[in-house]
Amino acid sequence: MELEEFDKILASAKMPEAEIPLCLRGDLQAEWELLDAELNAEQPKETATLAGRAPNVELAQRIQALEAEMANAMVTIRLRAFNRDKWFALTAKHPPRTDVFTDLRQGFNGSTIWDELIADTILEPQLDAERVTKLLDSLTAGQVDRVAQEAWNLNRQDVTRVPFSLTASRISPISVETSKPQPDSGSPTDGGPGGNRRKSPSTSTKTAG
Repeated sequence: MELEEFDKILASAKMPEAEIPLCLRGDLQAEWELLDAELNAEQPKETATLAGRAPNVELAQRIQALEAEMANAMVTIRLRAFNRDKWFALTAKHPPRTDVFTDLRQGFNGSTIWDELIADTILEPQLDAERVTKLLDSLTAGQVDRVAQEAWNLNRQDVTRVPFSLTASRISPISVETSKPQPDSGSPTDGGPGGNRRKSPSTSTKTAG
């Protein structure tokens, strides 16, 4: 590759990003499941008219109202990886515990880093520290794990090959080199979240569960 071409590609470099939708009214899920099961139990596999039973319109409307309420409580956060200097600065603030093997392997304190990693990786909406804390405190431990895992992936997993969509290639075949599948780069390194990843985000957020 010529240096001129290299410089052109380098000038266009951008950090990887990801979006995560989150529902902040998880309390409504249980009610929706109960009503949906009730409605399905009332309706036979055949249509209501053939079965001689009118559909439960009121129950259906209650379900739709719940769906609308949950949809209005959805937020989407956009994450972006940060550069190596910021990563090293972050891990320096959370040095590994000398008696915890996973900390020593990863190079940081797995019980304290996650909230700050998430906060630093969130690109949109632009949240201050207080709002980040309120957001994390309003999520389940599973939701926090999901956000933390995505923040980790963006910052620590590499992008060494061009992705390939078989579906897209079938719809719009393009005879170019980049449309061919590239060799798999292998599994993530041992420096990933590892054995204590699932525990760390939820333990670092006191009221996440």
